[in-house]
Amino acid sequence: MREAYVMQWNIRHIWGLTLCGNAVRVCSFGNEHLLVSRDMKLSEKEGRAKFIQLLVYWSFCEEHRLGYDTTMSWLPELKCWQIEVRSLQANDGEKQTPTADSKLFYTRSTIAAAEHLFGRHTRSFLATDTKPVCTEDTAAENCSFVIKDSWVESTFDADNDKRNEA
Repeated sequence: MREAYVMQWNIRHIWGLTLCGNAVRVCSFGNEHLLVSRDMKLSEKEGRAKFIQLLVYWSFCEEHRLGYDTTMSWLPELKCWQIEVRSLQANDGEKQTPTADSKLFYTRSTIAAAEHLFGRHTRSFLATDTKPVCTEDTAAENCSFVIKDSWVESTFDADNDKRNEA
């Protein structure tokens, strides 16, 4: 699993299945969690029905539910990742909500690549805000931004949030 996080930069969590005898369990591996379902017994009608429902759900669900970060897209013609960074707006010192404003960045390099299976294995990318025109453009020396892939939500109000200094 660790290799999936390192190699596929737009993964937030990974789904897995375990099969032991006639029992299947669904697992979700994430930054700070490991969730495991109850047994679905394939030898029983109810267990088979639940397993088929799961496969149908995975076939039709949105990308973010499959574990992908939808703010990141691979641009094959430029061989780089495009990252959409959304602006946040404070609501009376409560939770921050995304606004319609966003800025696009482009990257081919990481500083930290989520090498650990559990814990704070966030990724940090060297990026530029200039869209590359060829596959050689976003070299590390041309990057002037560092983008961290996730932050824990702050309990501070937006005006006093120390993360704004970064």
